[in-house]
Amino acid sequence: MKKEMDIKLFQFEERLKELEKGVKKISLKECQQLAKDIREAWLKEPENVLERVRGYRSAENEFVRIIVIYFFKEISMRDEKYFKQSLEVFMAMADDWSGRVKNYGLVQAFMELWGSFPNNLKELLVKTDINENSALKIILLRSLARFLAKGRNREANLPLEQVLLEEVEKVITFDEPYVILGLTSVINEYGSKYPEIVAPWLEKWAALDNTASHYIVREALSKKLGKSLSEEQTNLLQDRMNTVQQGLEKVQTPLLLDHNYKVVYIERVVPTLLHWINVFYLPFKYGANPYRGCEHGCLYCNARYTHEYLGKDQATFQNEIIVKVNADKALAREFAAPRWRHVKAKLVNLGSVSDPYQPAEERYEITKKVLEVFLKFENPVCISTKSRLILRDIELLKELNEEKLVNVMITIPTLDEGLLKQLEANTPTPLERIETIKQLKAHSIIVGALIIPIFPYITDNLERIELLLKKLAEVKVDFAIADVLNFKNQVRPRFTYFLQEYYPELVEKYEKLYTYGKRQEYAEKAYLKSLINPIMKKLLKKYELHHFDRMLKGKFEDKG
Repeated sequence: MKKEMDIKLFQFEERLKELEKGVKKISLKECQQLAKDIREAWLKEPENVLERVRGYRSAENEFVRIIVIYFFKEISMRDEKYFKQSLEVFMAMADDWSGRVKNYGLVQAFMELWGSFPNNLKELLVKTDINENSALKIILLRSLARFLAKGRNREANLPLEQVLLEEVEKVITFDEPYVILGLTSVINEYGSKYPEIVAPWLEKWAALDNTASHYIVREALSKKLGKSLSEEQTNLLQDRMNTVQQGLEKVQTPLLLDHNYKVVYIERVVPTLLHWINVFYLPFKYGANPYRGCEHGCLYCNARYTHEYLGKDQATFQNEIIVKVNADKALAREFAAPRWRHVKAKLVNLGSVSDPYQPAEERYEITKKVLEVFLKFENPVCISTKSRLILRDIELLKELNEEKLVNVMITIPTLDEGLLKQLEANTPTPLERIETIKQLKAHSIIVGALIIPIFPYITDNLERIELLLKKLAEVKVDFAIADVLNFKNQVRPRFTYFLQEYYPELVEKYEKLYTYGKRQEYAEKAYLKSLINPIMKKLLKKYELHHFDRMLKGKFEDKG
């Protein structure tokens, strides 16, 4: 029996190790089956198996972490005395970076546990503070909504139904993106089963002077729940939101070209700072942004859509800045977590959505505190910016550079200062950016230049691009990367407006050029090939700007 037990333990650990190495892929159904197989081994030798499985909860592979969740759910269902231990594991994993771990792991596990431990989970849900642990709060709400939607005996679950609606009501105006998206799922999952119960609540939220609640209502109307409501109910909800919106000061698209706008700083506490970047060709897999929104106001920015997660208009991206006042503490907590030790691709892009050295930084100095955390944990960082303010932290950058922990990426689309004034509301001139690079290179810091975006028929002249590359070579830039403007995420209407104002003769040419991609967001391949190939294959080598080997890579070996 002991020999058979050791074989079973060996088999499940070997499978987990294979997954951790990425040797084998696995479906969610297989995750559930493997968790049940491990449970059978646990029945023979509970404490030994328990500790060995617990050790995998910080595994790098998300499917391994899902298996851990399923296993603890299985043993709780089998023996309630293990429920408390399982709950501790789930709570520790609630702020996992992976949406798959949260949605298919924790939400699914909690959904099944609501039937066996309703009072315990109800108590946990009510006492969980949205400001302290928004991830756990949303996971519990989503799992309860799913449990109630799948339940057959509604009468028996009426007390839990009341708890769900009351707890949603408490956080409906909370404008943290993960909360808004989570509540949208809660309302749709439960409301699609019981639209008559949710409809009065939607009417109440539609009447609130709050953009977050309006975003949730609009999303509900566009999904399955919306189809369950009558035309009269839908019109009522739309009318209520429109009435409220008419009383709010809105920033319309044409004002994106007006550089005289008032900036509002909204201070927020966040549970995490890192986010996953699933783009295969980038050297980093994680991003971090001390601010949400960006005062630079670049017309071509395709990150503006992220403000819609807050229920805000894309145009407010440049003048309603979310300040993550505890960003350094949140990052330190993530770096200190056992899971991070197993992450091999540790390089983080600081400024993946918003410039970390935008004007707000001069006031708050959050980016500086965040860089101190990178230094403390010896974690590599790639900083993306257009700002001269980065020179304020030159001593800190020198320390990071001594440990080979930092790259800086400076964006310079063109040397045409007049054009940039039209396209970027609040940024340094091209020559000021080149001077910033010069000062960084004086301290041997690795600097890359991003000639992004190139604007077709406006800045795509190879002679002008070569002049820019020559200037960059003079200040000893290590490498340069060029790419053409894309029309992702509502860039098309904004840039078309710009063309109509300043280059009306190019509007039709752009319409004909941008025909590639599912949403026609990219320029034709032939154009891209004719422009980018000469730059990347010839001009970069000519001016010694092709030293991509100096760029920090995603995989980074821990010291010692």
